[in-house]
Amino acid sequence: MGTHGTCKARIIVAGVLLLLVAVTVLTLTACGGSGTPASSSPPSSAPSEAAITPSPVVWTPTPAAPVPKNGAPFEQVARLFAYDASEPIGLKDTGTYEYKYRGEPRTLRKIAYLSAGKPVEAWLTLPEGEGPFPAVMLLPGYGGSMPVGWAMYAADLVAKGYAALLIQPPNERTDGPRFTFFSWDAKQDVAANAQYVVDLRRGIDLLQSLPQIDGRRIGFIGHSYGGAVGGWLAGVEDRVKTYVLVSAGGGGWGEAVPMDQETRNAHSLMGNPPPGDAAIARWNRQTAFMAPMNFIGHNQGAAFLILNSTGDVPPGDRSARAAISRYGAAAPRPATVRYWGGTHNPDDRAYRIMTKFLRENL
Repeated sequence: MGTHGTCKARIIVAGVLLLLVAVTVLTLTACGGSGTPASSSPPSSAPSEAAITPSPVVWTPTPAAPVPKNGAPFEQVARLFAYDASEPIGLKDTGTYEYKYRGEPRTLRKIAYLSAGKPVEAWLTLPEGEGPFPAVMLLPGYGGSMPVGWAMYAADLVAKGYAALLIQPPNERTDGPRFTFFSWDAKQDVAANAQYVVDLRRGIDLLQSLPQIDGRRIGFIGHSYGGAVGGWLAGVEDRVKTYVLVSAGGGGWGEAVPMDQETRNAHSLMGNPPPGDAAIARWNRQTAFMAPMNFIGHNQGAAFLILNSTGDVPPGDRSARAAISRYGAAAPRPATVRYWGGTHNPDDRAYRIMTKFLRENL
């Protein structure tokens, strides 16, 4: 999450600096990406023969395993993210997204693939030629939607020879069941976040099934809450060679108690009105094992870039920077920790840092 346009909501959510250190509330995006919209043109309608029928109901996922207690062995935690890799990918083209990049028309291929039998909405773009190309998975922040904002960066990646897969978060999908990450029911919220990670693992399956993609060179970029999701993914997924976690804080998880009214309002705008502070504190205790800090050390050697802005973490905030440094040190090999002088949302400086890291490590 973060400020985008006139949106000023400040939320404390996953991936921020709350659990490990007492820090100020981190502004997270309600629109999930850069401050530059991709286009005013909406995605085109899907062809009727390829469309997936939208579900009118909210789907509540069921955990693949019981929710672990805090302090449970990681092997037990990892079972939450298990899935059936033999399930058909079910790739379908469902339309296109048209926009302009540096004055030139560009097209994202709108697709859907299956995860636990449910459609995952995404956009795919490939460089010209036969490949195989390295690929980068892109994830927005909480409340963010693809391909807004990130379409421009996807075009920049394609111009540099990378394929890009932009995955729509479950709570924003139009072509399938929807669910929330913050119902304030710990079991349901753990299940929802675990299913999101499984959706990403299925996205890796999809990329590795495409002849145009070099399945040994897959990267991940997640912004804000999407960066927290990337921390979970890293703990259970070694097929990704490079992880870039942007504006995702210091690897903590939880909500501040007491919760201020501004944060309550922002959660309510997302359709997740918070309960009382006692219930929030209980939810924090029940879900504390989900801190991304607990996951990335189980990765088998990917390269990590932890990139934060001075707008989120000013130079004088030593405790927050110490938490971020500890998060980086928890990676299988010490992560690259960088800051850029901007706001919560990535700008051209942040994109240049990301791209340089990809070029050197993917």
